[in-house]
Amino acid sequence: MIDGSVQKLKNPKRVRIQFNSKEYFDLVAKKPETLPWLALGQNVQFALNDTIYEVFDLDTTSGGKP
Repeated sequence: MIDGSVQKLKNPKRVRIQFNSKEYFDLVAKKPETLPWLALGQNVQFALNDTIYEVFDLDTTSGGKP
């Protein structure tokens, strides 16, 4: 899912974060305002304060199972 405001930003900073990683939970702790977007799923892009955050799931083919 992609937030519509992503396309409107000019020269945004981009941050890629793997779903369920240490960085993912650090983002939640440091920026709780991201929770509504993160609740949408494991593969989302959203804009917050001139930064585009891309959350991705490393293994989408097996539903996260090894």
